[in-house]
Amino acid sequence: VRELENEVEMEQKKSGEAVKGVRKYERRIKELTYQTEEDRKNIARLQDLVDKLQLKVKAYKRSAEEAEEQANVHLSKFRKLQHELDEAEERADIAESQVNKMRVKSRDSGPKWEEFREEIPDSYRVKLRKPRVFSYYMSSPKLLWLTSRGFFTSVFQEVVEKMGDAAMKEFGAAAPYLRKSDRERLEAQTRPFDMKKECFVPDPDEEYVKASIVSRDGDKVTAQTEKGKTVTVKECDIHPQNPPKFDKIEDMAMFTFLHEPAVLFNLKERYAAWMIYTYSGLFCVTVNPYKWLPVYNQEVVVAYRGKKRSEAPPHIFSISDNAYQYMLTDRENQSILITGESGAGKTVNTKRVIQYFASIAAAGGKKDTGSEKKGTLEDQIIQCNPALEAFGNAKTIRNDNSSRFGKFIRIHFAASGKLASADIETYLLEKSRVTFQLKAERDYHIFYQILSQKKPELLEMLLITNNPYDYAFISQGETTVASINDAEELIATDEAFDVLGFTQEEKNGIYKLTGAIMHYGNMKFKNKQREEQAEADGTEDADKSAYLMGLNSADLIKGLCHPRVKVGNEWVTKGQNVQQVYYAVGALAKAVYEKMFLWMVVRINHSLDTKQPRQYFIGVLDIAGFEIFDFNTFEQMCINFTNEKLQQFFNHHMFVLEQEEYKKEGIEWTFIDFGMDLQACIDLIEKPMGIMSILEEECMFPKASDATFKAKLYDNHLGKSNNFQKPRIVKGKPEAHFALVHYAGTVDYNINNWLVKNKDPLNETVVVLYQKSTLKLLALLFANYAGADSVEKVAKEEEARRRDHPFKLYLPFTGRVEASIRSLSDFLKYGAAAPYTDISASPMAAVLWTQTKDCEALRAGEDEASAEPAGETGIKYITPDNPPYKAKGTTLTR
Repeated sequence: VRELENEVEMEQKKSGEAVKGVRKYERRIKELTYQTEEDRKNIARLQDLVDKLQLKVKAYKRSAEEAEEQANVHLSKFRKLQHELDEAEERADIAESQVNKMRVKSRDSGPKWEEFREEIPDSYRVKLRKPRVFSYYMSSPKLLWLTSRGFFTSVFQEVVEKMGDAAMKEFGAAAPYLRKSDRERLEAQTRPFDMKKECFVPDPDEEYVKASIVSRDGDKVTAQTEKGKTVTVKECDIHPQNPPKFDKIEDMAMFTFLHEPAVLFNLKERYAAWMIYTYSGLFCVTVNPYKWLPVYNQEVVVAYRGKKRSEAPPHIFSISDNAYQYMLTDRENQSILITGESGAGKTVNTKRVIQYFASIAAAGGKKDTGSEKKGTLEDQIIQCNPALEAFGNAKTIRNDNSSRFGKFIRIHFAASGKLASADIETYLLEKSRVTFQLKAERDYHIFYQILSQKKPELLEMLLITNNPYDYAFISQGETTVASINDAEELIATDEAFDVLGFTQEEKNGIYKLTGAIMHYGNMKFKNKQREEQAEADGTEDADKSAYLMGLNSADLIKGLCHPRVKVGNEWVTKGQNVQQVYYAVGALAKAVYEKMFLWMVVRINHSLDTKQPRQYFIGVLDIAGFEIFDFNTFEQMCINFTNEKLQQFFNHHMFVLEQEEYKKEGIEWTFIDFGMDLQACIDLIEKPMGIMSILEEECMFPKASDATFKAKLYDNHLGKSNNFQKPRIVKGKPEAHFALVHYAGTVDYNINNWLVKNKDPLNETVVVLYQKSTLKLLALLFANYAGADSVEKVAKEEEARRRDHPFKLYLPFTGRVEASIRSLSDFLKYGAAAPYTDISASPMAAVLWTQTKDCEALRAGEDEASAEPAGETGIKYITPDNPPYKAKGTTLTR
């Protein structure tokens, strides 16, 4: 009985547990049932949404079909017009040949064509804008006969009035600088020309000259130049001339014969007529005139507004307006790249782009009521240039107003196309110029503007004289520039600060730090007797610097001569010799200037940020141009490396990806190797065991020197890389240690002080003084400076990185260069990708290329250098024999 009772109890327990399990499952079933009902509701909602989307899709399809029908109608009209134009061209060719025959016959029996031309009244010397169509009208023998007697039919007179020089009247005084006159075109049309004989031949002095073929003998050709010289050259060295109607042509892609001599002579002839802008297919080439031309007036801005590229002469305004129109129609961000060698005019053209956008897209808002002097947004965008140029531009050997930094300006627009805001990113300010300049160069403009005495109160506030030779940092080269009026520029800089909304305290802070840097260069030190310990040799300049910076003079001198350094967990005082102190002073001066410049950019961006809604932007890239000087150092390599990367980026997207797209679309195309792969030079600089990598590695070793750095470069690259060479020794030129073959030419580099420049260390004891300064701006500039403690914290947090570089507890300058270039490249790839996806329909392809090297030589007729622009600046890259074009929608392009 007891056993049975126990069994009953056990069964009861099991039954209880089973009941609990059943209840648990019942609850779960209810939960699942509830979830199922929720899912059903969600499915119903999604189904409604799908139905609505399907309705929208159908509506869009109907709209697309209607648009396609309209496109077909326009396409048929275009084809009809194209057919009529072809017929007109055929008739023009026939008429032109008849005129040539008549001219030959009339040489002895009747008045010559020149006499006919002189009889044409000036009021009638007007031609059609399209040369081929006009040649049809003017080549009619009957019309020529009537013209010689002063008669015109009413039909011809009407055509002339509609399509003559009158079309250029809206450009005002700029017209003769933009397009040939009708008379000049008429003369070119009627000039005798033998296509079989007229050619270009090589010349040892002028690269190429025009000539006429006299005879041929096998692969040898005898020709007579325009100067009467007879030369014999190989057949392969002969380049045919284009007919005279192509003289000073606005788009070089339309040449019958497209080759280097034709490009060079066209640029030269246009430049001689001060026509500085020329198209080359999708691109715009500009030659720096080194003088003011009336082609940027407000009437010119208005004339280009809303015009297609084919409807107006070449101009930077046309490129800008195209970018603006594509932004509005395609609803995509746009970018304009402005590149070229130093002195090419990149900065000036950047200002013209900004001027154009500020004019055509002005929001029309009122001035900020919070400040009497603060201007409108369009005024502020324009006034960014004087402020940044004063602190970021300087005279170099080849350019009186050279930008010593790169900038990417984004101009933001609302959906309506009105200006909304703007911002600026800067790259690689050349801070070494603050303390060192070559003999033919100058420090940054702001120093000499302050000394111009235009604002005497500044001299008094900064405790300085008006003589630049009183200050060592700014008087190592030239102190005046003939083309720059420092007094007027100071007023422009100060007014720019006001328009941008800088307070008087901020302006005073900027001027005080600039003055303090000038006094820094005059500080004197000497070694104590029988000791390698520096001490101040007079405190006057240190007192002035400390006063302007809001510091204690004694603390400043003590920090320079006896800095505190951290050894383990303790701080100790370290002695400094004179050379070390002078280096510390220079490093601090450069750091203050650089941080002040970067703060100015941030402050300007704050003023330009209006908080208004913004939809799109147009970016304008203006980087320091490629530089080849007699003395090239670390800064030149960084600038040239940036240009090399940008050129490679352009080549890849313009040619390599273009041909890949042909393959994807199934277009029959023979792959062309344009020979423009710059990767070898780029790898030599940036890849592991490249120049920058070796430089960083050397900076980790205390005993490394310039000599050990040079030895490692030679061991790793000399004879192994074609782009790394031994420099040629030229008598009278500065010493060079290695040469790099860049896309724009071979550059000899001097490596002195590269290790010091890359380490970029600061005296942290003085930096701590800066952080506690009573001058608010100085304290702000160094508030986030990473000292020894901060570096250790960062190093501990980044264990993986420190494992790769066990001694690297700082970010060297090369690291900042690579980071800046990577940031810029990523933005061009992804931030404004639309321009690259459809080249013919996007202004990104309308890159403003600047002819650079021999602008003045071209104007002066020094042709021996005239071949370099096409060979060294990339112009020849954008004039292939059959440049590819793509059509968007119903737009057909030859």
